[in-house]
Amino acid sequence: MEEHALMLRDARMDDIDGIMKLGGEVIAKSDLSDMPIEPNVCRRNLAMMIASKKFFSVVDADQELNGFMFGTVEAFYWTIVKYGTDISLVSKGGRAGNMVKLFEKWAANQGAVKLIMGVVTGLNIERTGDFYETLGFKKAGGIYEKELR
Repeated sequence: MEEHALMLRDARMDDIDGIMKLGGEVIAKSDLSDMPIEPNVCRRNLAMMIASKKFFSVVDADQELNGFMFGTVEAFYWTIVKYGTDISLVSKGGRAGNMVKLFEKWAANQGAVKLIMGVVTGLNIERTGDFYETLGFKKAGGIYEKELR
């Protein structure tokens, strides 16, 4: 992937601190804020995703990190048909659509026949849904959660 227009590029190991900072800011405001961020675990998992060819990773960076996206391609347990799914999408620079379009191309090249994107943070659910719909997505299903402690 390398360099892209609008300062989108592959994530690198030296982006990890910025990803952790920006991601932490979003998590602190979200429905996931009750889950503590474990810096060593976070750093290890980000490094694994950046290094692995199994994961899509891109950042929006000019002078500072303005966004990032991670995704992967996998199959449901009952089929060999693959789909792409987002792991995390954070953007404060207005380039989320460009990141999703790059992910779409990457996933198709990995053999995915569809993308499944979600909103698990509880932040801006309707606006995020509208955003996905402008990119050609349609609403499918829903997410439910239950506290176990």
